[in-house]
Amino acid sequence: MKNFVCVFSMAFLLSSCSINPVLETQYESVDQVLEDSVSIGIPGISVCYGHSLSYQCKQDGFISIETETAVELNSQFRLASITKTFTAALVFELAKKDLIDVNGRYIDYVDTDIVSRIPNIEKVTILNLLEHTSGIFNFTNSDGFERNLFGTHALDASDMLPNQILNYVVQEGVSPTFLPGQDREYSNSGYILLGLLIEKVTGLTYAQALQEFIFGPCGMNDTFVEGESSGLPYPPLYLNSYTYADTWDRFVKKQFGIGNGILTGIDPIGSSNLYNVSHSRQHFNAWAWSAGAVVSSAPDLAKFLQCYFRGDFQTALIPEELLNYKTYGWRGLSTGIDALMMYDVKDEYFYIVLVNATNGVVDTNDIYLKLREVVNR
Repeated sequence: MKNFVCVFSMAFLLSSCSINPVLETQYESVDQVLEDSVSIGIPGISVCYGHSLSYQCKQDGFISIETETAVELNSQFRLASITKTFTAALVFELAKKDLIDVNGRYIDYVDTDIVSRIPNIEKVTILNLLEHTSGIFNFTNSDGFERNLFGTHALDASDMLPNQILNYVVQEGVSPTFLPGQDREYSNSGYILLGLLIEKVTGLTYAQALQEFIFGPCGMNDTFVEGESSGLPYPPLYLNSYTYADTWDRFVKKQFGIGNGILTGIDPIGSSNLYNVSHSRQHFNAWAWSAGAVVSSAPDLAKFLQCYFRGDFQTALIPEELLNYKTYGWRGLSTGIDALMMYDVKDEYFYIVLVNATNGVVDTNDIYLKLREVVNR
């Protein structure tokens, strides 16, 4: 479940990502981009694009292939690491309320037994965690994590608790990648720790805190944190995450999420080599918690971006620095999950692309680039 971004600062450059040649060279409409993406392997897609004061949303394909249920305007998709955007926004919101100091030591706020066992934790600041400069071992890089998580279908019963996740950070043989503040490396572990910080400071669960400080104020009624600990019912029937098992032969020269036990005991859908990896796993992505368990719709993400561009929230220490980029944004990528939000600084246009599959011929970045071409023509 390794997550990829083009740079680690939450913003990534347009020029650093390439166009997948599978999509046509030129399209006349957004509808054609979506139709083509579905025709070559994306089960379902939902997009919103335009200025924060005037945007459009479109959908195509199926939210559930098995029941042929079409994607609708408010259909929900798992977001994976876009969750970190909300976690960071909430941490900075708490800082504005003088509940925390982002430059302060993390252990001065959260000092549980397992946290105290994390190497170098006494030197790690909250900002280190936000900016992926803590050096704390990224638990998703553990050799056994994915097999333990998926190979045994452990998610059928209940959430994986944060302390269970942190056990992979303090296990024997694991060491920090570097000293805090000395380098930068993407770390899901850091954002699990930020979830614990949020709960400690607010006295609320992570899900409750997001609802009170972010989702509620922005009117995001179709957004929630997946998992029993959220106090919410089982995810919607049609919240599905799919993946292909034969990506290598489908033009994309990479394997993502295959070989980790996630396909154990699951049959493909028809003869397409497409698998519903979330079908028999309740709260499929709940384990990712404050690092990746948020579920939302494209229109709800547009509402968040409206709040964000209005200045209600920040996701970096110096938000103005993002204006130095031509394009910046956020992406969530995990097995069966691909979500993207991008912003063009000059045009002041945003693009939201949600799909319910990985290992397809195209991904959200490919689709975004084509949408951008159509809108800017």
